Amino acid sequence: MSGYGTLPTDESHTPIILPGSTGPRPAKWRFELGELLESKRAHWTVLFLVCLDAVAVLTEIIIELFEECGSDSGHAIVEEWVLEFLASISIIVASLFVLECIASLIAFGPRFYLPGYPHWFLHSLDFVGELGLRSGWRNFTG
Repeated sequence: MSGYGTLPTDESHTPIILPGSTGPRPAKWRFELGELLESKRAHWTVLFLVCLDAVAVLTEIIIELFEECGSDSGHAIVEEWVLEFLASISIIVASLFVLECIASLIAFGPRFYLPGYPHWFLHSLDFVGELGLRSGWRNFTG
């Protein structure tokens, strides 16, 4: 078992019975998905993506500020495709984080985001932020 958010290791949990199946099937794929999401590699990947997104957003902001300050000259400092590329990086990273939240919901269940689960508030804040605030911020800024 790798991290704080993984599924329990005991075999006493009730297996899931799928409709139309001939018997109980253990949710091994959910356990494996949870292990993947809580692995060290996944955490490093998330950290890398957060840094990449931060660099893209900060670069966008700096370019926008310089273009506003130098708007009298009539020359663009950078090509428009650079700004579109940086915005695309942010959208891709945000989409990956939304997929991560959905995968966590599938792997750990709704209780992962409810009181009583370790770090539930941070998981809930992450989920709400990824699903709502990012799209709202993008719409607000431009």
